[in-house]
Amino acid sequence: MSLKMTRQAERQIVTEEDPFIQRTEEIADDPFKPHSTYGSGVGYGIGINYIIGTGVFSLPYAFYSAGMGLSLVTLAISSIFSFFCVNWVLEVLARAEGIVRRREKEHLGEETQKSSPDHTIAWRKFDFTTLFDLFSGLKGKLFCQLVICIYCYGVCWAYGAVFASSVSSLFYQFVFKEHCDLYNDPSQGCTNAYYICVLIYALIVVPLACRDMEEQAVIQMIMTGYRFSAFGVMLLTVIVAFFHPNPFEAASGHSLVQWNGFSIVFTSVAVATNFHYNVPDVVKPIRNKSILNRIVSASLCTALLFYVLVGVICGIYFKKSVQPLVTLNWLNYTGIDGGWGGHVADRPWWAAAVQLWVMLFPVFDMISIYPLVGITLGNNILETLPESFKIKFFTRPRLLKIGTRLLATVPSLCFALGLGRLDSIFTFTGLFAFFLELIFPCILQLLSIRMCIRLWWSGAEKTPYSSIMSHPILAWITLVFGVCGMAFAVVTFILQLAGKPL
Repeated sequence: MSLKMTRQAERQIVTEEDPFIQRTEEIADDPFKPHSTYGSGVGYGIGINYIIGTGVFSLPYAFYSAGMGLSLVTLAISSIFSFFCVNWVLEVLARAEGIVRRREKEHLGEETQKSSPDHTIAWRKFDFTTLFDLFSGLKGKLFCQLVICIYCYGVCWAYGAVFASSVSSLFYQFVFKEHCDLYNDPSQGCTNAYYICVLIYALIVVPLACRDMEEQAVIQMIMTGYRFSAFGVMLLTVIVAFFHPNPFEAASGHSLVQWNGFSIVFTSVAVATNFHYNVPDVVKPIRNKSILNRIVSASLCTALLFYVLVGVICGIYFKKSVQPLVTLNWLNYTGIDGGWGGHVADRPWWAAAVQLWVMLFPVFDMISIYPLVGITLGNNILETLPESFKIKFFTRPRLLKIGTRLLATVPSLCFALGLGRLDSIFTFTGLFAFFLELIFPCILQLLSIRMCIRLWWSGAEKTPYSSIMSHPILAWITLVFGVCGMAFAVVTFILQLAGKPL
């Protein structure tokens, strides 16, 4: 054992009675502080990368299916509850730190009955599974881990399949001038191209997932810039097209409210705003912890702004021709007569560049989001491991971390080799988004408030991130909304499987 690790072992306390007590005794540096940190701007960018996943590409189709009026109302209501929940996650993280610090003082024999709670978000990170272990015990922790695993493995499976199918299709179109449809009797060459693309995707995203969040800050900020530019190109080309004759026809009898499309927009909005279980990973490396609520709120509001612009503008312009993956509408972009006139063979070079810039958006988006989801899932798996097992790797913590990250990222890519219907994968895994976005944050908020009152006194649950939104009544209302939304999504999914959609 090296001298450095020996000193670390000497100053760290891990008790079998309370696994949360892992503090150091009387040392100057914080053992939980990461090797590198980042500022609020990087935290804002990474938050956007977490939020804007593949859900944004289905919003124009969902908006048109449900009507712009009903869609905007649905997005507004869901966003309000989502905004509540993301701020409650910060409150829960602060209370968890205060409760663990109280336990540390009790472990050292210090007086805690009359001392005020020290609720703050420090360098120590609490994943959702850790929070449920702290506030509800082992059963809650295991159920939370099950939900996170199903959701993360499912979306990563879909990410890998979308990347490989998109890249192989573009490759065949631009290189061989042929059509590659992996879902309808594909050729052997098309299938082999898909397998090669899955392998290429694995070689990119798995090493990134094995790196900590702060270690890939530069890459994530580059992807944030690309997201902004791609959104800008999409919106600009469609806005220009509005000033020319529209080649797309509207469906007859279409109105601002289409109740037969409500189930589509409701589940699409829920998936598109789900990033709450990623918040602990985003906020840990941020240096200025006092403005965390502003950072995560700004990330969410920015994403919602893009959702409204893309959903409304693209939905209105493309009408009934809008694709479930809206970037496919740029497949026939020519730059002529507003953008979608003339023939593809006659388009100028810059129109082809615009087409690629937009159509590669989902590809690069999934390169960015896959490692982030892998980090979150890997960290939650790590926290679920028994303390006795983790102690065996005390001198080799990075080996254990890489092992859990591989366990989090590799299986989904193996599933992607079998392909599968992407719409079914997204719909099924989307059911669990309600747990992570609306149900779990409410439960943690209520349980953490109750524990603080029990350990201290009424009012001791307040944190630096508390506000008028922190009242338990709002948490109960949001919880009811989340449970009803989950039930509605389950019924809709079952009816779709039975061939009887709402």
